[in-house]
Amino acid sequence: MSGVNYLDKEFSQHLAEPVDAVFDNEDISAVGLCFKAFAEHGTSTWHRRTVEWFLIYLLTELGITPHPMRQGYNAPELNSAYSAVIQDELTFVTLNLKLKLTLFESTLEDVKRFEVEDEKMGKAPDNPEGESAIERLEWAMATIKSDYDCFERLLVDLKQSLDAVSTSKMLKKKETRKSNSKEALYIREDADIAIFPALPNP
Repeated sequence: MSGVNYLDKEFSQHLAEPVDAVFDNEDISAVGLCFKAFAEHGTSTWHRRTVEWFLIYLLTELGITPHPMRQGYNAPELNSAYSAVIQDELTFVTLNLKLKLTLFESTLEDVKRFEVEDEKMGKAPDNPEGESAIERLEWAMATIKSDYDCFERLLVDLKQSLDAVSTSKMLKKKETRKSNSKEALYIREDADIAIFPALPNP
């Protein structure tokens, strides 16, 4: 229901917040956001005043939290991201977002089928101007897809950077070995000269 988004420009600030404060913060907590929305509008903005619509609302809010859209989307510098997130965690986040997309895609198909059934039965929406369950799911899917693309690019860049660092270390080791070999050769030559000085010309 809340958590840390590494692409949020307030990332370090959120990490420092107490858990209770995080839950009350509508920018990073689905609990805080839902509480504020219902306190201000109640059910007046609901497309259909049904349990199903309410569940879709909660599902979409929980599914995309945490996200940086309300405070501005601002990915950190790659070096900063690498210092905060290890490769395994990036992989986990990416896979988790992919699973959420799959879940929402399945839910969207079900909701579309329910909407068709409601129309056949003549059930008009309580608020035609309100956001429908289909629109909420499509919005949530687009949000998650955007985050997924960003984390996937970070993961690819991280792997490339790690490969570059690994290659650089290998080259340095080879250069060090070459340098050590040359020094050893020079030392041996000096030792040979000292032990076997050049004979004088007859």
